[in-house]
Amino acid sequence: MKRRSIVILLVVSCLLVTALPGLVNAESALPVSQTEQTANEKVEPQATRNYYFELNVPTFGTRYDPRDWYMTAGKYCVVQRTDTVRWNVSFRVVDASTLGALGDWIAVGRGQTKTIYTNTSGQTQHVKIEYSAVAPVEFTTTGWFKFGEF
Repeated sequence: MKRRSIVILLVVSCLLVTALPGLVNAESALPVSQTEQTANEKVEPQATRNYYFELNVPTFGTRYDPRDWYMTAGKYCVVQRTDTVRWNVSFRVVDASTLGALGDWIAVGRGQTKTIYTNTSGQTQHVKIEYSAVAPVEFTTTGWFKFGEF
């Protein structure tokens, strides 16, 4: 009887281990509270929208990300680079219709995260992101554009 109970327990455990990952996903997990986070974790504002980028950075001149966004008043844009290319990439936010600069050039190095623009105009702005680098060759950079609100 004892042996049979152990076998049943093992079978049920194996079934749970194989079935459980399919039943639980990241969206259903409860968020970690502020006190349970480790010191190395970055805390993101809840209103953040993240957009992945993979951009070919030119040797000379500038290029624009093909997408455009609407930034409401108080919204900011952060660039987080995830590639390991050693050259800095400079980013700035421009008006999507006129391509006029709305912010200054901000150099972002490999692995860095920097705020490149905050909409302090009091109005919604239609924007694009312009990028450039000073490098001897064209290269690809990857990362995230993160739009958030204060």
